[in-house]
Amino acid sequence: MRVALAVGSLLADQGLVDGPSTARLEIRADDDGGPAFLREVTVEGAFAEKPELAPDLVQALHEAESAVRGGIRVAVALLAFPGRWTEGEAEHRAERVFSVDVSVWERASDLVTVHTYADAWLTHDLLGHPQPDVHAANAPRLRAALRAVSEFTQCEPDPGNPTWYATPTPTGFEDMPDEEPELLDSWHMFEIPYRSKKLRSRVPPGPEGYQELTESPVRYVVVASGDSVLGYLWAADADVAAGYEPRNALGEKAFAAGAVWLTRLREAKRRGLSPEQALRGFSALAEDSASGRVVPGSEAVAPSLEDLQALSGR
Repeated sequence: MRVALAVGSLLADQGLVDGPSTARLEIRADDDGGPAFLREVTVEGAFAEKPELAPDLVQALHEAESAVRGGIRVAVALLAFPGRWTEGEAEHRAERVFSVDVSVWERASDLVTVHTYADAWLTHDLLGHPQPDVHAANAPRLRAALRAVSEFTQCEPDPGNPTWYATPTPTGFEDMPDEEPELLDSWHMFEIPYRSKKLRSRVPPGPEGYQELTESPVRYVVVASGDSVLGYLWAADADVAAGYEPRNALGEKAFAAGAVWLTRLREAKRRGLSPEQALRGFSALAEDSASGRVVPGSEAVAPSLEDLQALSGR
């Protein structure tokens, strides 16, 4: 855990990690019988530069070390960090921009892995559009942070395998080819189906709901918790369709809220309401900790569902 915190601190030195904030720690241990969960801790105020603020992290670390001494083959500590990146004069923040996991093996070298969940370091965004200014503003900071991590670990980085989104290198990511955006649109080809499946898996079984897709313009409202936008509820009477698009930057909170709203949409369909009637009715609901609330006066029209999905990714 101390190694993960130290790597997070190196990311923070380049302005990539934004804290203090909530750090999410998961510790797992594997033996020959498969994964054995030890503990998951969420600590307010824990940050790479101030591990003393997180006594629960220390306690969880002791549990992991005891488990390894007890004969378990490997322990893995994962710390997720919120972060920031710039686009022109605008600055963006997301709850999970980097994560660092450290695997401690009984009879092998330790393994440190850094993951990122933003496209600010790529030459093209996830919709396939070139973003030279965004890349120029953010990629050098990631490059400097990775070099610092290499110096700290005294190891040359071993880039991970190519993904749907990009090809890692020792100092960041390969430049993407200048092709038609549609050919590089990993957002709609991969991310949207993935997160839709993830969202549906959280909804309990029940009666059939509205259609999930539409080719028509969509009427939508903003769903928020406090000052944070969780996602967007949308409806299209033309295709008897309605749904919820989680805002990726809010992470798990956005998906948890989405499960509640999709359940409410299904109930509205059962009651015989049209999608847009359901959308208007939700504006009267009080905010709760799980779903957030519909922001008054936020109703608008997007030219297409794809446009709204693109908005949810910002």
